[in-house]
Amino acid sequence: MKCPKCGKTIKATQRSCKYCGTKLVRKSDKMASKMTMNAGVSLVAGGLLAFLGLIMLLYGMYVMGGISFVLGILLVLVGKKMS
Repeated sequence: MKCPKCGKTIKATQRSCKYCGTKLVRKSDKMASKMTMNAGVSLVAGGLLAFLGLIMLLYGMYVMGGISFVLGILLVLVGKKMS
């Protein structure tokens, strides 16, 4: 792998260039960051959807409440799996 700033050959496992000190950002690092953000969004959205589903169930909206609750729980589980 070559340093994008100085062009010297460096190991792919390094986080910065040992010659010029440039920090290296890999595509996998960017993707991991995006997945972490998406996991948080999934957890929050799932929690809100499950809560709204419970409220709907309490007010007699059994079909929509049940669907909202189940989808909310699924979103929470997906968010936990991603984080």
